[in-house]
Amino acid sequence: MSTSKSREIIPKRVKDLTGQVFARLTVMEFAGLNFKRKALWSCACECGTIKTVTSVHLMTGDAKSCGCLHREQLAKGPCYRHGHCASKELGTHYSREYQVWRDMKGRCSLRSNKKYHLYGGRGIRVCDRWQDSFENFLADMGHRPSSKHSIDRFPDMNGNYEPSNCRWATRKQQSRNKRNTRLITHDGKTLCLADWAAIVGIGPVSLAK
Repeated sequence: MSTSKSREIIPKRVKDLTGQVFARLTVMEFAGLNFKRKALWSCACECGTIKTVTSVHLMTGDAKSCGCLHREQLAKGPCYRHGHCASKELGTHYSREYQVWRDMKGRCSLRSNKKYHLYGGRGIRVCDRWQDSFENFLADMGHRPSSKHSIDRFPDMNGNYEPSNCRWATRKQQSRNKRNTRLITHDGKTLCLADWAAIVGIGPVSLAK
């Protein structure tokens, strides 16, 4: 009789990550569910260590190694690369830009995210340049102009998160860039109804008639 441990059966609702690589971790096999019913994966780190990690931490980039990366970063000082605390392993505070980056990826990649149906569920994705690199995201977007700005997909509100389709925008700007916003094109220029009304000098309701 074989004494080897039988492999865990992957539930149908769990996305199979076997063979995928996340930073220094390569997923070897499904390792069951934790007490919160989250999928666990047995991963091999580049340094040779085996570590069990949840799907969420792999897909959001919170888990990048067995801990060896954490030790290397600590040796160089916390947040040494960009000053925004790029890893939960450091146990340090996230900047708002870093939090925006994490939330953006969660909305597009994690089915458990409350807003997934509005983003990833509609086919909206984060571009390859930003998916695994906060540094690239920060280089392309820069710092938020103010605490009133958040990331906005513009000019294509149905497009992906990528350098050519994203900006820091105020709530007012974002309210004019929604799927139900009425756009009007005149003399080759396209603006929302509210913007044309402001230019013409009449109320949006009157202009819409």
